[in-house]
Order: sequence, then C-alpha cells, then structure tokens
Amino acid sequence: MNSQDKGSDKFIDSMTTYLGIGTQMFSQPWLLNPTIVRLTSYHKVMTENAAYMTSFSNELINNKMKEYRERTKDPFPTKEHSDSFNKRDQPLLIDSIIEMIGNNECFFSKKEIIGEINNIIMAGMDTTANSLSLTMMLLGFHQDVQRKVQEELDAVFGDDVERSVSMEDLNNLKYTEQVIKESLRLYPAVPFVPRNTTEDIKITNYTIPKGCDVLFGIYSLHRNPNIYPNPDEFDPENFSPERSKGRHPYSFIPFSGGFRKCVGYKYAMLQMKIVLATVLRHFTVHPACDIKEMDRWDFNFTLKLVNGSKVKLISRNMVKGNK
Repeated sequence: MNSQDKGSDKFIDSMTTYLGIGTQMFSQPWLLNPTIVRLTSYHKVMTENAAYMTSFSNELINNKMKEYRERTKDPFPTKEHSDSFNKRDQPLLIDSIIEMIGNNECFFSKKEIIGEINNIIMAGMDTTANSLSLTMMLLGFHQDVQRKVQEELDAVFGDDVERSVSMEDLNNLKYTEQVIKESLRLYPAVPFVPRNTTEDIKITNYTIPKGCDVLFGIYSLHRNPNIYPNPDEFDPENFSPERSKGRHPYSFIPFSGGFRKCVGYKYAMLQMKIVLATVLRHFTVHPACDIKEMDRWDFNFTLKLVNGSKVKLISRNMVKGNK
C-alpha cells in the first residue's frame, strides 16, 4: 500500500499515540468507562488521532478506487495504470478489496473496510522487525545456539553465501525455525490480545458474562512452567519434535489463535527465516549491551526494549581468516 512511502509519518505517529493511550487505559480500567474518559485529556488526543487515521485510510481507498476506475474504463490501459495493479504476481489486499467493490462483490461497508485497513497496518507496523531484532540479540547472547543455526545454514547452502533463499531451503531450516519460535515464546511481539465474549463462559468457579472485554495474556501463557520447563530460559529445544509432541496447540500463540489469528503469520515466519538465513551466512552476531537490557521493557501495545536492540556484526570470512 506504500503507506510508509507517501508522507505517512504522521499516520504512524498517530497510530503509535493511539495505541499507547489505549494500553494505558487497559491498565487503568476506570478509563474504559466512556463517561469518565471524556473528562480526561486522553479523550481529545485519541479522538484527534483516530480521525486522522480514518482520513488517511479513506484517502487511500479513494485513490485506489480512482486508479481502478481509470484502469477498467480503458480496455487498453497505460503501462502506468497497468503496473499499479499488475507489477506483483499476487495483488495487494487493498487492490483485491477495490476490485470487489468495483464488481459489487464486497459485502463490507466503507467504515468496516477502513477499520480492517487500520488493523492490518497496526498489526504489521513494526512487529516483525522488532521480533527479528530480539532474535538477533538472543543469538548474540547464546553463541552455542547461533553456531548450530550457522551449521544448519552451511549444510543447506554450502559455500554459496550469495544464493537467494528458496522455499525448499526454508523448509529445510528446521532448527532455525525452532530458534524463531523460542524467541517468539519468550518475547511475543504483542503480549496480550483483546477479545469480546459472545456467550457466558464458565472457568472453574468463575463465569465471564456475555459481552465482556477480556485479555488473553500471551506473555504469561508462554512462560507457564507447567508447559515449558525452565520457562524463562532461552532453549530452542522447546520446539523440537520430541518436546512438542502432545503439547496443546494453543500453548504457543504468538500470532493469537483460532478464527481471529493474524492473517500474516505465515508471511512473518517466512520473512524472519529469510532475514536470518541471509544475515547469518555472512555474519556472526555479538551483543553490544549487557544482557540485563533484555529485562527493561517499554510496553506500548507491543513489547520493545527501552534502549533498543543493540548488536554488532562480525564477518564470518574475517573470523575464518584469523584461524
């Protein structure tokens, strides 16, 4: 959607501010009361930022709709118009939605479409980049694990460090996937997900009534000692076939679960594998800060380190040359 290319810095800032206030409201439940929150400065800030995000997404839809009309009214579209829709093997989600609207096949209102666009941007804003940074830091602090990843990469790619990563390669990177999953277990990009109950739910001696907003604590679930021995330790063997066997499928939900699971979870996993496979074939990661930094968090909808992720990269060729 090129949302990061066309003057959308304000959109990202607005979304960050909106999410930050929303997070604070969850930690102060009385602010979830509409009457009370209107008496605070939060209400004005959230309203202004929500209005800007809606305006941005509305303009995006209008521009895409204009492109679509120009393309479809001309049986021989210009290369410029053709490229905007056809330069990818698979169309963007927004393009698919616009085509559905143009063909009168879309059953969503414009308000619902804007909401979904905002949700998609929100979910993918920096979650994958943040998870990759944390994985790099963990590998820097656990050189033994990093060596095993590099041994796997060497076995798959041989000496050809420049070869592009294929789908077959990705399927063969079993241990690398275990490392990514263990990183997401310890540090899920989104530590909790909200849901609304559609019926009364009884849990032991408690009943959650229909219509309640509830939070699933992914961070706490992933550190449950009844599921993961030594839950606070970084151990990729937690996701070996032997240990994973018989484990409840919802004991690991870094992308949530069920029908509301993140639609981009497969893409995110592939992206992380590709980046790690590319970087670790060329470099060895070393920490550039104290390991205690990994316990200092800034929680703003997503988990982020207070001082950022700091690593240094040393060329593997340089290391081999010194041996």
